[in-house]
Amino acid sequence: MKKKGPGKYDKYLLMQSAGAQYVCFDLYLSRYELGKFLDHLPRENEIFKMISPAGGWSSCSLVMWIATQCVIHGLLVTTLRVGQKELDAIVALKKKGAIENVEFLLSGLAKENKVRGKDYGYSQNFEQVCERAGIKYRYVKNHSKVILLDTDKGKFVIETSSNFNENPKIEQFSFEKSEELYDFYKRIFDELLGVG
Repeated sequence: MKKKGPGKYDKYLLMQSAGAQYVCFDLYLSRYELGKFLDHLPRENEIFKMISPAGGWSSCSLVMWIATQCVIHGLLVTTLRVGQKELDAIVALKKKGAIENVEFLLSGLAKENKVRGKDYGYSQNFEQVCERAGIKYRYVKNHSKVILLDTDKGKFVIETSSNFNENPKIEQFSFEKSEELYDFYKRIFDELLGVG
């Protein structure tokens, strides 16, 4: 279902869920579902404003869909935490050559391995997978959720409420092609991290 949005927004998408009580999140199915709604990458001065319902699509699903449209030279993801399935999907895209370089900026909380008293060994596994795949990562005081994509079709920015993990909640996405906005975020993150 495609709808024209209000005012300056070129596209507003709302994907209806089946209303199931429990959703087993499937990245590949949600990427496919996104393809039913998105028929092209944003063009210059075009912004896609999207809402994903609970259990709808995730940030990773959107990146996976983008990788079907272009080659991603550089992917920078700022997030609280990266889910295991999402990390596996990014590693698979990197091995396939759909994504060349990846960097994650995670919250320092992601380094903590305990959730409700259970030790999941999250950070050790995450770090090992990243190191084997040649993926850069840093733990910083971060709560932002911004995704920067430098592609063969231009520079894109996703601003979202969604962490880079499964999506059990309603999430908001703003997706646009903008070298200016990309460069702004890249410069700010580099300054905050003391890069360059």
